Formats: sequence, structure tokens, C-alpha cells
Amino acid sequence: MIIQEPIITSSIDGDNIKTNVSGAYIGYEATSSNPTASNELVFGLGTVGYGNNTATIGNSNTIRTKLYGSIYEHAEVSSSFTASKFMVYTVSGSGWTMHMPTTPIAGDSIKVSNFQTNATGSDRFRSIEEANRITIGRSGENIMGLAQDMQIDYPSPTFELIYTNTTRGWVVIGGG
Repeated sequence: MIIQEPIITSSIDGDNIKTNVSGAYIGYEATSSNPTASNELVFGLGTVGYGNNTATIGNSNTIRTKLYGSIYEHAEVSSSFTASKFMVYTVSGSGWTMHMPTTPIAGDSIKVSNFQTNATGSDRFRSIEEANRITIGRSGENIMGLAQDMQIDYPSPTFELIYTNTTRGWVVIGGG
């Protein structure tokens, strides 16, 4: 079945009906965050939406959410490009820049796995010569609280960058 129109264009909040022409509410007492919420999807019993342009699944009693498939797309890259949020990049090559998105919001994330092969020495923890490093360009935002680009300086790190706020900017999660 293909549904091209909203399933429900209003939600019930007690005895009140909240009109909403741009959302879908599925579940007993599923309701919008406010009467004029836009592009809000709400799924679950007694679930309240989170606001414009959001999808809320479950409520405070939900103990597990099961999703099939990846929420991240994958790309293999070996030359300069501008990254997109919610992507996994397998990077290789040397001497190029991965530019971070220019208008991130808190919670945006990018995963990176480097398959660099031109390190000095045979140990994967040895440093890559500066000319061969892949640079992560900050695109105006801080990286780890610093107003400077980041360089991948060893052969095979795998990590995630999550945008937090304008002060800390992109923060590295994991690594190794």
C-alpha cells in the first residue's frame, strides 16, 4: 500500500483536537508537540512529537527500538570532497581534504575509516608524513574545541565525528 497523504491530519490531546496538516500520528493518544507542528511524524502509544521536522518513535516506556537497514550511507573516497551528515566514509589516498558540512546542527555525525598505506615504517601506529596526510577541514566550525583543521596522521584510524555546539564543534568519538 502506498499512502501519499498524511494518515492523520490532527491529533487528540485529552478532549482537544490539535489541527495539523503536515504530520502523521499513529498510535492511541499519539499527539503533536504543538498545534502548528510541521513535518512531524509520531509513532507509539501516548507518544508526543518532538517538533518540526522530527520523527518520534516510542515513548518513555519504550525499552528497545529495532530498525532494519543502516541509517548511514556509505561512500569510498580518495580525493577532496565535502562530507555530508550521517555518512560512513572509507577514505584512502593521501594529500587531500575532507571538508566538514558548513551548517551542522547538534547531533549530526560522520563516521570515518582510513585505509592509508603510506606510513613511515611497518607499524600501523607510526606517523604518516605530513605531505601524505588526509586533512579534515573544519569549514568554519571548531574541531575538538580548536579553530583548526584536523589531520589523520596514522595509517588506519576508525572514528566518528559528532557536532555538539559552536564552542566544541565537531568532537571525535572512538578511535583506534
